[in-house]
Amino acid sequence: MEHTLEELGKRHSVRNYLIEPIPEELRKHLMADITMVNSHEAGLNMQLVFDDPDPLGGFRHSYGMFHNARNYLAPVVDPTFDNAVERAGYFAQQWVMGAVCAGLGTCFISGTYSSSLVKARMEVYEKLPFIVAFGYSAEKPVIGLGSLMAKFAHRKKMTARDFFQGSDDEYAKARSLYPWLDTGLEGMACAPSAMNRREIRVRLNGENLETCSQGECNPIDLGIAKYNFIAPLPVDAEWEWGENGKLVIL
Repeated sequence: MEHTLEELGKRHSVRNYLIEPIPEELRKHLMADITMVNSHEAGLNMQLVFDDPDPLGGFRHSYGMFHNARNYLAPVVDPTFDNAVERAGYFAQQWVMGAVCAGLGTCFISGTYSSSLVKARMEVYEKLPFIVAFGYSAEKPVIGLGSLMAKFAHRKKMTARDFFQGSDDEYAKARSLYPWLDTGLEGMACAPSAMNRREIRVRLNGENLETCSQGECNPIDLGIAKYNFIAPLPVDAEWEWGENGKLVIL
């Protein structure tokens, strides 16, 4: 699934929602996207829960206070499968962008919450590393990529260049090898962070691009960042899974 930088820029974390049910036709569309992922990705059992206000009403410590959050994506994973949590982050962000383009607001939630409050079907060996709240936003929308990036840069003092790890000479070399590099980095600059750390970076290893982290690598954020790098590219490419995954041009 491809998305433009403008579309990626429309996504922002929403914590205040309208009490407005999601229409049945849109529910079917959102469910179909989840079914597609589950049928192709071993170890993932992503589930949607609608009209359940109880668990999200208690999430006060993970990402601020939530209001009227009644729907969520529960990405249940089997941790015995390689890179299951990273892949959950990647495909959750893919799903999120489909929801955003359908007019919904979303928010990744990780950290302090009780999985026992989430109405997801889980085997004893499965894990729930995060959830994603979604619904119709009650917040003032951010219009366009430019205004979002300006707000982001003012708050975090980060640019697309900040998401490349390496010297200016390495950055210049990477841009000469991959003329669309800044497009991918700008996509990463729009990416949410489940842990609110934004530590995933891209670097040049020889003549290959690979991911890395400035701190302890969080697999959720790694998957999210990889998706946002890939989505706006003008070429067909995919990342190898893992912290030092290489970008492969198809």
